[in-house]
Amino acid sequence: MINQEVISKYKNIPEGFKEEETDLFNNLVRGQVELQYIYLKNLGIDYINQYIVDDNIYVDLIEFINDTYISIVNAQTFFDNAVQLQIVGKSIYEIFCVDMVNEIIPKLLKFLKLQDSTEIGLLSNSFIKNGLFNIGKTRLDILQKIYDINKLDIIRYQIIKNGLFIDIIDSDIESFLENFIFPISEIYASVFYSKIPYNK
Repeated sequence: MINQEVISKYKNIPEGFKEEETDLFNNLVRGQVELQYIYLKNLGIDYINQYIVDDNIYVDLIEFINDTYISIVNAQTFFDNAVQLQIVGKSIYEIFCVDMVNEIIPKLLKFLKLQDSTEIGLLSNSFIKNGLFNIGKTRLDILQKIYDINKLDIIRYQIIKNGLFIDIIDSDIESFLENFIFPISEIYASVFYSKIPYNK
């Protein structure tokens, strides 16, 4: 359940910001974020961090990913609730712009037994999808066990995010692979190589 308690982990834009400074802050964030999800630049860096940013940044992000990379289940319904939009928007941002390079692809390469990310395109779509699903499901199971012991909001947020990742992957991923996974596998090949556990 997405509610106000979960979003309590987020901070407001720095106190003392005037309206024009807040607008500047959001414009700077928008510029950096768009470089990531549109042009696949600087992936792995969290430019939003813990801040609550302008809703439209997330609306544009979700719509672009939904139209360009992969279908996001019930994407339009997230726009009707500001709290839900902040949490889902931040989750999708983290999945595509931060976690994909830092965690998901390195784990996928390990699962697929590949040392070179540029070889991902040689595998079948169903095999890659199975790997992505396995990564999400394994992490979700671990998080759920942790949450059963210690019901922290940050763990609940991670459960929401990983559940969303599984929902997103559980669809037709051909466009996602062609337009997102394969390109970043080429662009960030050296980064992925350094992050694979057995290459260290």
